[in-house]
Amino acid sequence: MANSYISGAVAKANFGSTDVCVTGWTYSEGGDDADTTHSCSGGVKTSIVVNTEYTGTLDANVDEDAWPFAAPNLRRGQTGALKLYLTATDYIELAVEIKTFEITSTVDDVISFTVGWYGTAAPTTVPSA
Repeated sequence: MANSYISGAVAKANFGSTDVCVTGWTYSEGGDDADTTHSCSGGVKTSIVVNTEYTGTLDANVDEDAWPFAAPNLRRGQTGALKLYLTATDYIELAVEIKTFEITSTVDDVISFTVGWYGTAAPTTVPSA
């Protein structure tokens, strides 16, 4: 059976109602589990999820015509709806707060920035699986 890989070239992001021309993004789910191991678990550790966190980053180049501090204002403390596109029509959507904003400048490359975010609500996927 052939694989159907997805190119990262279509993986844009949208913050609020504004497309963000990203060079990449990350999405991660993590959190805390409560240990529920007991005498009848046969020596196997068991647990349940009690807290889930959603975190990630957006990476982009600084464009003088679309400065990152302008709309959609990707600054620390800014909140909004984030869409992370997997294809032209499939995306992960969640409410986020911007936690970090970092600008990187090197002599032999373009100036870029990275935005770190965390989810303030559980994500949805469109179309849902």
